[in-house]
Amino acid sequence: MVVALQRVEPVAVVEDDLASAARRDLGYRVVNSLVLTNSVVAALKSAGVRPFDSEQVRKYKEEMVFKTNFWSVVVLSIIALVAFVIPPVAATMIGDPQVLIFWFVSLLVAFAEVGVWAGLVKCWDYVRLEGYRGQVPKYVVETALAVKEGMRKTDHEYRFEVDLLGTSGQIKACTAICDPFLVLNVDGYRLWLEVWDEPDFAKERTV
Repeated sequence: MVVALQRVEPVAVVEDDLASAARRDLGYRVVNSLVLTNSVVAALKSAGVRPFDSEQVRKYKEEMVFKTNFWSVVVLSIIALVAFVIPPVAATMIGDPQVLIFWFVSLLVAFAEVGVWAGLVKCWDYVRLEGYRGQVPKYVVETALAVKEGMRKTDHEYRFEVDLLGTSGQIKACTAICDPFLVLNVDGYRLWLEVWDEPDFAKERTV
């Protein structure tokens, strides 16, 4: 069962005085001081945007990794069983050295197949929105534009990203196999704003 994603009201996450002074006066963001300031919260509210609950997003992403990689894991397990377990056991029982030669050849084939299947394993990664090669729905673009307008009033560095699930080749090509998220990255603090392609998700902008 796919984890249900719910939207939440953006809430400010306050940084301590030292981290605030370092960012303001030195242009340096202290490690592990990721924050969501009142100005960013105001920008989101002015845009009429409520992000998804980050914990639910995390669980959803974990579930999708398991679902999309299930058969890859099954095939790799079968390859390992055939190549690494059966031949040596057969050689011991039969006492035929030719079986060991077969085992060696099987190992070479298995390593090649593992390399191929490893390239089919899916994972989540971030790419910049401007570099994304898939189609972005109109309502997602509208959300990004609305948030960008609100962020003009803040002094934060930010960028829009697409959080996508795919193989290493698909991610390198900036395309996803399913359910990409529109992400707002503010000084390293990520907010998941929209998601598309999943049949159960909305096909229009919702707040």
